[in-house]
Amino acid sequence: MSRIVFITQPSIGHLNTLLSIAAKMKSDGHDVRFVVPSIRLFKVGIQVFDTAIDVVNRIERCGISVDLLPPHHTHIWDAFFLPFKTGYDETCHAFSLFFDGLEHYTHHIIKLSKNKTPDVFVTDFAFPATSIAADILNIPYVTIYHSGLPFYGTLVPPFGSGLPVGEVNTDLYKEYSRLENKFLFRLDSRYNLARKKNGLPSLNPNLLRRPYSPWLNIIASSDKIEVPRNNITENTLFVGPCLSNRIIENFDYIPMLNDFARN
Repeated sequence: MSRIVFITQPSIGHLNTLLSIAAKMKSDGHDVRFVVPSIRLFKVGIQVFDTAIDVVNRIERCGISVDLLPPHHTHIWDAFFLPFKTGYDETCHAFSLFFDGLEHYTHHIIKLSKNKTPDVFVTDFAFPATSIAADILNIPYVTIYHSGLPFYGTLVPPFGSGLPVGEVNTDLYKEYSRLENKFLFRLDSRYNLARKKNGLPSLNPNLLRRPYSPWLNIIASSDKIEVPRNNITENTLFVGPCLSNRIIENFDYIPMLNDFARN
């Protein structure tokens, strides 16, 4: 039996795949638990905050324990304004939110892990603090993507731009590419600064646009329905959709993940 900690943003879309995997691994006898930035409150009628409460409730209804990370103040502030963003501004705001409070969350993940050190972290790709904590603790981590959308491809426009696939030589494509490069540089700088403050070396650029776990990256989609990507690594697997526990018996990659946790 392995101790596995699942870490996710407080979003239903980011939770679903991790929760299905966690429920299956729990049924296989592993010690699984979740870590989520949230607080225990009654619903307040503000969607982003009520969703964070729903995420915790969904996990606990599956009989899985949840440790709550105190939200960083910038996370709360940016989450409040996210519903008011549209278009590419929404994409940039969302991922800026995901990179909020990196040192804060790293500290609390390490603190939670001291009493019962996990054998492996399984993390939402949009929670990069996990990788920093994992490297400090020398614990392997598996990164979960719910589609191949973040990755580069020859015909793929900038992520979140809304441009058609294949439209890569237009002025609009060049403008979105310029905006994306500027945005990615800012996120990479924020991430590597947090690593530096924790005595870790910087990672290669474009963390958001590539599979970044050196151990295992899982994409809950099929390469048959994805636009071809040109930066998929050998340790990145397309495993098909993880829709619900009702079809959990079709998750053929779970034995491999079990072996990964044991080793």
